[in-house]
This record gives sequence, C-alpha cells and structure tokens, in this order.
Amino acid sequence: MTRRATGRRRQKICTVSDRKTSPEKPKDRDKDRNLTTEEISRQLQAYYDSIVDEGIPDGFLDLLDRLDKADKAQSGGSKD
Repeated sequence: MTRRATGRRRQKICTVSDRKTSPEKPKDRDKDRNLTTEEISRQLQAYYDSIVDEGIPDGFLDLLDRLDKADKAQSGGSKD
C-alpha cells in the first residue's frame, strides 16, 4: 500500500491490486436469489403441512364447542 502526504492529511493511493474482486459472478448470485416456482411450491407445501400437523389448540376446540352449544340452544334443538 502506497501513501502520499498531502498537507496534514494522508491520502491512500489506490492501485489495481488494492481493488477487491468478487469471487463469484453476478449471474451466480442472481441464480441463487431466484427461486423457481417448484421450489417455492415445495416450501409453501412443507410450511402448510407443518401447520396441519400441529393440530387445533384445546382452547380453540372449547370455543367451537361452546359456540355449537349456544347455536343449538338458540335454535331449540339439535342439528345433528
């Protein structure tokens, strides 16, 4: 690295060897960023499946049961 004095401040002189070169080509980076439709579809399906596998929380099932009972009581009978 070569430096040159200019008054009180020093300024770096850039040389060709000082420049950083990217190890990967821009096309490679763009390819990595762009997911294909199939990849997106697989990821969404896996996410959906994980949510389905979680099941319904007990509190939510209790709420649905109370709503069904209230609906039956309001209509005056069973709807089975």
